[in-house]
Amino acid sequence: MPEKLDERDISILHLLQMNCKIPTSELSRRVYLSRSAVEKKVIRLERLGYIKRYKAVIDKVKVNKRFLCYMQIELSDCSNKCINMLREFIGSINAVVNAFTVSGPFDFLVYVATANKESYLEIYTQMLNLEGVKSVRSFVVIEELKEANFVDLADLMRKFKYDFPKDWDKLD
Repeated sequence: MPEKLDERDISILHLLQMNCKIPTSELSRRVYLSRSAVEKKVIRLERLGYIKRYKAVIDKVKVNKRFLCYMQIELSDCSNKCINMLREFIGSINAVVNAFTVSGPFDFLVYVATANKESYLEIYTQMLNLEGVKSVRSFVVIEELKEANFVDLADLMRKFKYDFPKDWDKLD
């Protein structure tokens, strides 16, 4: 059973996911705790697995990953062997940004970012030639409207009667 989080834990998680480089002094100011108390809470959240890692969000355009595409993959053979081969292949492709096993008319949803359609076509062809893959449907992204790299914690915050500062969720 996961350990219970308090309102300050949730605030710290929210602020860190908005900017993982926020100084401890700023975290401390925003959650009304001393620096040492904030440091202890962050270490605890890391140890408990609430914080998996810290990462930078890279601008895909600036690193020439302009061709964005979703792939719907349907399997003809749902044996463990074929599923594991597909999972291994997906894991080996650096262009795969996200991948999911899903329910519905297809089995996997894969989000890919490549430099161009030729690079994508290479991945598409390899995917289509894997044993057990029945079909691969592609949906090219025309415009990325929202890129959320965070988990919404608002529902957890509403559970607490804690008077947060007005700027608790905004970063300068």
